Amino acid sequence: MIYSKSRFFILFLTVVSFFVSCTEDETTSLVVGQDFTDTNIRVLEIDTFDVKLSTMKFDRVPTSNSSRLLFGKYTDPDFGEVRAASYFRLSGGNYFIEEGAVLDRVALVMNYDGYFYNDTTQVLNLNLHRLTDKIDAQDGDNDIYNNTQIPYEATPIVSQQFEPRIGRDSLYIELPDDFGADLFSKIQNGQIQDNESLFQELKGLTIQPDDTDNGSVVGFSPNETFIKFYYNTPEDEGGEFEENEEVFELTMDIDLFAYYNNITSDVTGLPLEVIDDQEVNLLSTDSNNNSYMQSGVGYATRIEFPSIRNLFEINGTGTVLNANLRIKPNRDSYSDIKPIDQILGLYLVDQNNDVTIQVFNNIDFVFARLIEENPEFGEIIYNIPVLEFVETKLNEQPITETALILLPFENESRVNSVLFNDAFNEDFEAELTITYAIYED
Repeated sequence: MIYSKSRFFILFLTVVSFFVSCTEDETTSLVVGQDFTDTNIRVLEIDTFDVKLSTMKFDRVPTSNSSRLLFGKYTDPDFGEVRAASYFRLSGGNYFIEEGAVLDRVALVMNYDGYFYNDTTQVLNLNLHRLTDKIDAQDGDNDIYNNTQIPYEATPIVSQQFEPRIGRDSLYIELPDDFGADLFSKIQNGQIQDNESLFQELKGLTIQPDDTDNGSVVGFSPNETFIKFYYNTPEDEGGEFEENEEVFELTMDIDLFAYYNNITSDVTGLPLEVIDDQEVNLLSTDSNNNSYMQSGVGYATRIEFPSIRNLFEINGTGTVLNANLRIKPNRDSYSDIKPIDQILGLYLVDQNNDVTIQVFNNIDFVFARLIEENPEFGEIIYNIPVLEFVETKLNEQPITETALILLPFENESRVNSVLFNDAFNEDFEAELTITYAIYED
């Protein structure tokens, strides 16, 4: 938690109906009544501080047991080839299929959860593979991560093209008879009678896109992902079968470490290529005056204010009443098929870009919120209260290299991305404004 010092001058704002410009020569002095007898107070609104934006990338993002399964692939001019694949294992209920039952067909059924990113009008190729090793966290880890690779059989169980239909209930893919018949028979004769014996036969599955895909990433519900066995049972001893099929289901196991999303990107030839370690910061001035943020893969925008200690050069004793950052998302980096976040989380990172805390004031967590700057032209801006961070940097001893970063929510189960204009961008310059009260006895 970030603790802020007492600010009794906030009361002063209730009687001030205007702010003065950013130069001391143009400031207005105001003498307050009995509470500040013999005190001359001036309020300055200063917007000439440096705003330094850069991009860092987390070495790994926890994605195990997230809120959705992700699948798909697309190419972005700024974020490269983005690929999402899901890994999961299955579990059953009572593991009972009637003697004499005859398998009709088996299918993978995955319910859409409504999430998509990029162009869903393009065909995707779904490849379902058997895992050759179990899904589990590595020794000492509490999660499975976006870059975790678990081996799987080279030859897929099934490959099928489909065009994502987010408005539909589910994706239905019929599986080969031999795959279904083998499992069905072993469940029916008792060779598979619990989850452990199922894992011995089927360690898990993964759905992988094709390298040639360039469409979208879509989301499926973990709670509504099944392998369904449709079968018939004899109606009587004469061997006549009922007309209505029965169904035996293997559901996706939602226990800890039972599933995760593998989310990666190839940024070869792009500015992001230089970030090969979490401690590397790509300056916005080296990346077309933009910083980057992307869920799932792990890119985050790092924010610093190198010149805020220049406040100490202003004559008189002063206190910061407010501090606000405004940054604009690059208009070419979002669209109807690449939606932008309305709210972003604000966090502190140390000199190694390790997250220390989520920024908190004395009431609640602090967020970056999207607001309309110029509704007539559809201009949108992120407004970010940074008072707590500014106060911390002004008062810290010794001076550290801590910084702010912006992170999206559901970071483990999306691939949303955006660019931010820096302080030198021609379209809109990132701007820090500090309201500063100076008083003299």
